[in-house]
Amino acid sequence: MKTRYPRVTLILILYAITSLFVTCTININDPSGENDSTEVNNGPRDEFSLAEWEVTENSIGPIEIGDDYSSIRKHLNAFELKKISSYELGYDGSETFMDMYYWNGSPAFYFEFEYESNKINKIGIIHKDLKTKHGIGTGSTVSDIINHCPGIDFYQNLIDDGEYATCYEISITFEFDQAVCNYTGEDSMAGNPVNLRVKPARMILGIEDYGC
Repeated sequence: MKTRYPRVTLILILYAITSLFVTCTININDPSGENDSTEVNNGPRDEFSLAEWEVTENSIGPIEIGDDYSSIRKHLNAFELKKISSYELGYDGSETFMDMYYWNGSPAFYFEFEYESNKINKIGIIHKDLKTKHGIGTGSTVSDIINHCPGIDFYQNLIDDGEYATCYEISITFEFDQAVCNYTGEDSMAGNPVNLRVKPARMILGIEDYGC
């Protein structure tokens, strides 16, 4: 009589291999998050557009004044970081250094940090795609800014030989490298804007001292 044991053994081996394969497949695709080998990227998506980041009085997109650098790194994966000198932005006075983030090869924004701290106390916005919900950004003209912020005053920057204006409706300061105003009268620091097509070089979120 022929024995059936070899066939039974073969069936058991095939069953064990099949069970092992199914188990591995389930673990690899486990949506529960228990598979530690899966890397989660919380940074901008591949199709991310800089215009998605709205500018407010204290933030750009998910990044706010007062944030610690360690908590925002995940949002910066799509940007190239370069350490730059304040002189490269045309600032005079004592030299400071800041983290400039580039988007597709163009400067987008930069941070300054509290003294001996990793907390952001200033955000400088350069890229024209970063705008407020009303569409105000570095691509806006002086005329656009005046229309959005009636009564806004323009001043000479006594430290860096430029001009600036703070829109208190949105708590954002605009810095200009090109001449905007004629300065006459008793208050030589305040000016009457005459070059309405000039665009700001930077928008500043956070405290800034212009020596006035």
